[in-house]
Amino acid sequence: MADAPPSTGAVTSFTAYKTEQLVGGSHIQAAVRISAQSVPSLIYFEFSVSAFGYTRDSGIGAAEGFAGGIEDVIGSPYVTTMAFRQDLNQAGNLIDQMEVFWSTDDGTQQGSVVGPLAAIQLGSITKCVQNDAAAFLGQAIPYPEARAECKAWQLGLNPPNR
Repeated sequence: MADAPPSTGAVTSFTAYKTEQLVGGSHIQAAVRISAQSVPSLIYFEFSVSAFGYTRDSGIGAAEGFAGGIEDVIGSPYVTTMAFRQDLNQAGNLIDQMEVFWSTDDGTQQGSVVGPLAAIQLGSITKCVQNDAAAFLGQAIPYPEARAECKAWQLGLNPPNR
């Protein structure tokens, strides 16, 4: 009997190591850096959590939460793949980000939307990708009400799903 496929939110290649991170531009705190891949798409991502109270189970749980969001997004219309990346915010702190790549069905138009991993939400990202694709195609924006939501996602403000 074949094994059932993993459910959305599962992770593979989970690793964690102790490190330090800059918080608030001047305070250094003990942290744990976690890396994993979402299942079944195998999208790689990383993030840090405070070392205070960290357990392997809590790290895996946090990774599974991000993996679930990643798998939801990868299954959205127009989305072709996602990539982990990092950037610095204005305070000089490292920000973990996901770049969501999209393409029209015929492959003639392509683009991407970038935002923080911590703000990954199906509702926000899907609307942003569809708005971006429509703008490139010269079509009406399908979610004009989501413009502020998309900007908030790109700024890391993590708006609620609608």
